[in-house]
Amino acid sequence: MEDRAKQMLMKFAFEPEWEARFEINSYGFRPGYSVADAKWSVARQLQGGLKYFLDADIDKCFDSIDHEYLLNKLETISMFNAQIRSWLKAGISNPRIKSLRGLFIKQNYSCPHCGLLDEIIELHHVLDNNLNRMEEICFVHGHCHDEIHSTDKFN
Repeated sequence: MEDRAKQMLMKFAFEPEWEARFEINSYGFRPGYSVADAKWSVARQLQGGLKYFLDADIDKCFDSIDHEYLLNKLETISMFNAQIRSWLKAGISNPRIKSLRGLFIKQNYSCPHCGLLDEIIELHHVLDNNLNRMEEICFVHGHCHDEIHSTDKFN
């Protein structure tokens, strides 16, 4: 119970900063956004002559990951890093998120994930930081960690 409370506090601390950096058309796990917003955006993109869709299932997002790399990417204070490191080492995990191979996986570490922080870490570091090569991204986040990304150009 104490760990869940700490995770929620940390999520509240991270969310405002990261919310300001997320892609404008990213809708998954974001406060104030809904499936209806994502559907509207997809419809708008289709009317505008969309040329490409990327349908990605990231159900296996954190199976193995270099913990130090993840902590460095978080760019947060040392107290938060120490807490997240302890959660990773303790094996607090969410089994629905496993691995996204090749994105930032350097070694075959087990990555026990941080429960309540799953979504925000996933969005910030897996998706928004790595999909910036696409222009006019449209992101739909479903119940099973399925995403649809759309663009009319790839860089």
